[in-house]
Amino acid sequence: MKCELSEAPLQNPALSKPAAARIRGTYKNKKRMKLLYIYEYSDNDPVSAKGDFLWGKTRQCLKKLAQKNGKDFHCDIAGGLFHKRINGGTAWRRIANLLWMHVSAPIKLFLYRPDIVFVRTSPPLIQMTYLFWGKLFGARVYPWIMDYHPVFGARSTQKGTLQNKIWSLFDKLDAALLPWAAKAVCLDENMGDLIRERSRGRLQAFVCPTFALNEVEPLDLAKKKASVDQISFLYAGTLGRSHKTDILEKLLARLSEKTKVTLSYCGRTKDAPARLKKIADAANAQFKSYSFIEKYEDLGKFYKEKGFDWGIVLLNEELAGVVSPSKFSGYTSFGLPIVYIGPDRTNAHMICKKFGAGIAICDPEEIDDAVQKFLNPETQPQMASNTAASRTYFSADAAKRLAEFLYGEMY
Repeated sequence: MKCELSEAPLQNPALSKPAAARIRGTYKNKKRMKLLYIYEYSDNDPVSAKGDFLWGKTRQCLKKLAQKNGKDFHCDIAGGLFHKRINGGTAWRRIANLLWMHVSAPIKLFLYRPDIVFVRTSPPLIQMTYLFWGKLFGARVYPWIMDYHPVFGARSTQKGTLQNKIWSLFDKLDAALLPWAAKAVCLDENMGDLIRERSRGRLQAFVCPTFALNEVEPLDLAKKKASVDQISFLYAGTLGRSHKTDILEKLLARLSEKTKVTLSYCGRTKDAPARLKKIADAANAQFKSYSFIEKYEDLGKFYKEKGFDWGIVLLNEELAGVVSPSKFSGYTSFGLPIVYIGPDRTNAHMICKKFGAGIAICDPEEIDDAVQKFLNPETQPQMASNTAASRTYFSADAAKRLAEFLYGEMY
């Protein structure tokens, strides 16, 4: 499957003739184009994995395309005050980044005078600010939507609360500004659907998944045996508001009636061990907790040593199109198949249905069928083998496809 441009019935007439005079460089000179990239944690190193590898790889591919076709491509970066990733949305450094990037947006546009603005959705709401100022400065703005914060906030907070009212206001503002985008880049088909819905059919969405940040050596994690006498599940990473666990608990309970089940956790979420242990206890399953694995390349060795059979990926139904779980890549990159519990048309769902590298449960009624698959001794080895095809699609080659899309928009 290739990254695709989802068609919209109407074009965006607001961008055909910019309302404001262009105070930047010559827009009509197609041989030289200036792109301004916006991301909280990005520095100006195009190759550093410690900076922003996703854009660094895409930028390299874009530069090669331009050189190959005799074009002059220039890229500027507008990041936060602090480039080191910080956990927690209320950490003072993240707040400082947020304030700085929103306030400095018109200054950046004035100084850099870009033809194209490619804005990744971190810090929260930053695409709204650049859509507004980009309209005034006559620059074409392309949101790169990773997490759709205003929609997430509106859907995940309790209705009637002050917090929900604030997020609902941002949600409405975002929907009003979204048609001002030239096009949008998003992670899965659900996001593409949401973008078209919110833009009232006026905006096209280019669907391109994120890709593996590190090339690693996959291991043989297939468990070939005559019968399934035990099953070991691992949940790794963040466990938060977007991860309901009721279907997972029902699945584990059904499996525990047939075989020995172990649920393990590895990550940094403080309340996750207690939360998952409660689920395991209710399902009559064993629970284990492990320390966070600092080095990504050590995950495969960890999986093999502990004997995990399946990696767990969760997403709430109401957040389809708002976030797209990428946790699967931390499993499948090393050869571990997944169990995905959530809505369809996500990349995790694609891993299961298109590549056959996991079992998807999109509805509680599918639990019994999933149980039969888990208890079939041929299922896990086959799906572990199928992870190879999924690794190709979610590899760094996706950067080339994204670069080709951006090149086509610029020249």
